[in-house]
Amino acid sequence: MTRKTLALVLLLVTAASSASGQVLVRGVVLNTDSIPLPGTSIEISDTARAHVLRAIADSLGGFIIRIPAPLPGGGLLVRAEQIGYRTMTSRLAAEDRQQLDILLTMAVAAIPLAPLRVTARDRYQGGRLDEFYDRAVLVGRMGGGTIITYEQLQRRAGASVAMIVTENMPGARNCPPAYFLDGMRVTLQDLAFTSALDVEGIEIYRTLAMVPVQYQDRVGCGAVLIWTRADDRGGGTPLTWRRVFIALGVIATLFLLMR
Repeated sequence: MTRKTLALVLLLVTAASSASGQVLVRGVVLNTDSIPLPGTSIEISDTARAHVLRAIADSLGGFIIRIPAPLPGGGLLVRAEQIGYRTMTSRLAAEDRQQLDILLTMAVAAIPLAPLRVTARDRYQGGRLDEFYDRAVLVGRMGGGTIITYEQLQRRAGASVAMIVTENMPGARNCPPAYFLDGMRVTLQDLAFTSALDVEGIEIYRTLAMVPVQYQDRVGCGAVLIWTRADDRGGGTPLTWRRVFIALGVIATLFLLMR
């Protein structure tokens, strides 16, 4: 026997010996409705998990894992994991040079979620305040102005609107802004009698370019838009121009009677 022939025989013997202990595991992963579960992670290991072989199920739920020799003593464990399904673990009995076809069926598992708490607050949904609510969201996202909200005004219970506006418009004497109460032009002095508790929100625009388009032809510099509270806020009566004029008429009458 020549050396070349001897080397070929030894190679074949070695290959046969290597393949003698190999086990081929072919399987499919399905849910309880017999639908394939692609992307499922499959592991085959010894009971001590000292040696772990892994595979990922394909688009049809299929997988192949080759277990090389020597096979571990004590048997094998098969483990399948998929998000939204219960992890499945099973024992696998295998012998040398064996091909195993297995079917893994996984049951849906409920995913525990943290309790969801929803807090609702009545809010005026239509009418004259729509443009304020819409711009408040836009300014909050894009900038370009200052929005003073109902909640912020409630914390200034003893302050007038004129005081709050003056605090937020420093250095406006050279080019004072125009003031609007519920869309009507007023003066800063008029706002001295308007309590912060009667107001739903305030919009402050320091330059003409920032002023909303529908007000720009009525201002020379910036603008301050004050919106009185709607009836659905509760806890008081909203300030309107009708009530302002009635109050001024009552004050004027009392003044004439006292002269």
